[in-house]
Amino acid sequence: MVRKPQPRLEEFDDQPETEMNIYQSQVNPHEIHMETTAPEQPLVPGDKNAQLALFRTITFKPFDPTLAPYYSTKKRRSPYLPSALLKALIYQKLRRLPSWRALARELTSNSSICKELGFNKPPSHQTFSVFTKRLGTAGFSAVMRQLVNQLRYALPDFGQEVAIDSSMVKAFANPFNGARSDADATWGVKKVVKGRPLAKYGYKLHVVVDANHDLPIAELVTGANRNDSPLFPELLEACCRQVQPRVVIADAGYDARKNYFFALKLKTIPIIGLNRRRTRRNRRRLDDIMPIDRGSPEWVDFYSKRAAVERVFSRLKDLFGLETNLKLRSRTRVEVHFQLCLITLLLLALASATAGIPVLSVEAWRSR
Repeated sequence: MVRKPQPRLEEFDDQPETEMNIYQSQVNPHEIHMETTAPEQPLVPGDKNAQLALFRTITFKPFDPTLAPYYSTKKRRSPYLPSALLKALIYQKLRRLPSWRALARELTSNSSICKELGFNKPPSHQTFSVFTKRLGTAGFSAVMRQLVNQLRYALPDFGQEVAIDSSMVKAFANPFNGARSDADATWGVKKVVKGRPLAKYGYKLHVVVDANHDLPIAELVTGANRNDSPLFPELLEACCRQVQPRVVIADAGYDARKNYFFALKLKTIPIIGLNRRRTRRNRRRLDDIMPIDRGSPEWVDFYSKRAAVERVFSRLKDLFGLETNLKLRSRTRVEVHFQLCLITLLLLALASATAGIPVLSVEAWRSR
């Protein structure tokens, strides 16, 4: 049996033992439903308390059983509550704080925010490092699945029409050094400008998003050199474990015969752009057996919704620092950063639906 690593001393505080009785509970995390409460006062964009109002609207306690398996029950002292650490990391994304050190400094200098997030005393930056390493990509994936499950109840048509695409993110490393500081990052061609390829050294974030609400459902992180098309089955299968889409939309980069049949196998209609490098005609032979005819008004209407993925990437980069605030190396650590950005976006949508404000109205939750 592999023994779980023990946490560092910085991860502990003086919270009472009664707060950690959640670790002994036998609740099934998949049966937990998020509790939400409407804010006492209407939220106004630009309100100084808007960010903290988000954490009052969403109850984070249901996350504790989901995160409990990543902690040992044999402790000398109680650790910080996982829900409090998760709230702090989400607060970091909302405030666009560039690092965990900046987050720790803000919690130290502002005791009211520290207590609002659930801490008796401010944690150090090492606490957040230990917490993210402890959970890893599996733990944050569980949190993301829990939020997606809640959005299915909040938004009845959520997941009916999905779109797939990827975006390159520059690595926090210098590829021209003799010893590469990030061995998992790779070179990839982003686009071709005047006949010359424009390359980027980093990673690719592949996502499946709801095409009507611009919300992520599933994600996958690879090196920048990976081709999109072979990852279509894995992404769609991960999406179908949570929702049952009626239509899946993708651009010409996913135009492969096996992708069409895999989508039909999962009872999903594929709407995929035509790759002109594969055929000189305006159709593929298998278009004759597709439920929606290529080029029809219905097909064109569905295909126009693929821009939902680009809007999601734009929000992740502009609002939450998906690329500019990436200060981590190695694929696992980078994926955790990506997942936290996606979790923040999902949480905003759930809180907005609860509070009765437009979904993805980020400014209503961020103080300027």
